[in-house]
Amino acid sequence: MEAGEIDQWRIAAETIETGFDPGAGLYEQFAGFFDLEPIDLSRYAGRSVPMDIVLGRERTRRSQVIKQADVLALLALLPDAFVEDAGKRNFSYYEPRCGHGSSLSTALHGLVAARLGETDKALDYFHRTAAIDLADAAAAIGGGVHIGALGGLWMTAIHGFAGVAYGEAAISFAPRLPPGWTRMAFRLQWRGSQVRCEIEQTNRLTLVLERGASMTARVEERDLALDPGCPLEVLLDGLSAVKNVN
Repeated sequence: MEAGEIDQWRIAAETIETGFDPGAGLYEQFAGFFDLEPIDLSRYAGRSVPMDIVLGRERTRRSQVIKQADVLALLALLPDAFVEDAGKRNFSYYEPRCGHGSSLSTALHGLVAARLGETDKALDYFHRTAAIDLADAAAAIGGGVHIGALGGLWMTAIHGFAGVAYGEAAISFAPRLPPGWTRMAFRLQWRGSQVRCEIEQTNRLTLVLERGASMTARVEERDLALDPGCPLEVLLDGLSAVKNVN
């Protein structure tokens, strides 16, 4: 890295135009987007072609029709950048304006909805994303699979429904299993450690440090010690009980 490059990036970050409207709590899709024609996409439910084909290129260009989750992609990747209720406001505003013309779009909507606690809606987006390949309904599938969408399914499950996030000093969990899911189990690798996680619909979270040194697990804003050979069991309803299971 050349001398001064970090300073140049810092200046760029501080001066970039975000399009954020503090009054509405919304990020503008692009300059002038809020002035474009609103389109009720629910009137076109069940269509078999993208919205730009339905409306035509010129009307689409003049309307608040979004091909994929752009602002919501930012919310999915940088949730902490959306202060107070800005995340919920942006999701509520942009979700009905998205035509999902990209295979990545429904997965990102599912991830954001799960984090916001809208598990029914998140599960619907999860199923729609899975159907891109499982239902073989995409015209461009060509015998392959949509790797980006499959990665989005994983993100929705782990970072959405399981509520996994990575901090400077701890892995955090804020599980919200969707209706019909009785149990979810998976392993995580973090800084040389391996953690087995199990979440039950009964609001029980069990963490097992299978490999690595003692670490901190943050569960619903509470820091808990996770040690080798000492499984940690947490009742998530207000953290009413925390115990190490021998």
